[in-house]
Amino acid sequence: MKTTFKVLISIVAVLFALSAVVFFFAYSSGAIGLSLRQLDKEAANISFATGQLKSVRVVDDNLCVRLLYNEALDNYEYSIYVNRDGFSFGYFFVSASDAKIKDDVALFEYEDKIILISLNKVGVAEIHHDGIQHSSKYYKDPAEPFLEVISPADSPETITLYDSDGEIIPLIP
Repeated sequence: MKTTFKVLISIVAVLFALSAVVFFFAYSSGAIGLSLRQLDKEAANISFATGQLKSVRVVDDNLCVRLLYNEALDNYEYSIYVNRDGFSFGYFFVSASDAKIKDDVALFEYEDKIILISLNKVGVAEIHHDGIQHSSKYYKDPAEPFLEVISPADSPETITLYDSDGEIIPLIP
């Protein structure tokens, strides 16, 4: 009975040690990122530290894009995280705030996706995406910040932004 118990304890200890080694190598090789829960907690901490911020988020299996902003649109932050292909877990940081979303619509490309982020001070009401395979229209509140992930990106493609009067708004790449 004592030998069976010792063998069982030894097996559990070896399995625990192997699990710890695998976790260490996965973590140190950059295969473990942040979970959606951790990203939400991070956003809540930023919101708490800087005052009440609103949040817009788009998430799919490969991408997490978030825009945090206050009512006056003078305090904002966006972040882009990706879930890598292959042996990896969670989302990994790619890009964060820069000044070009303050007064314009910023365009980012990731693999086959197009990401549009804006505080919408230019008043975008419609986004038209015309590609070889398909065309799409996205409607936005011209008074609210937005982000849009357009997928898949056809090549060649055209993205046109319109205000509520139907006038074209220039897109800053």
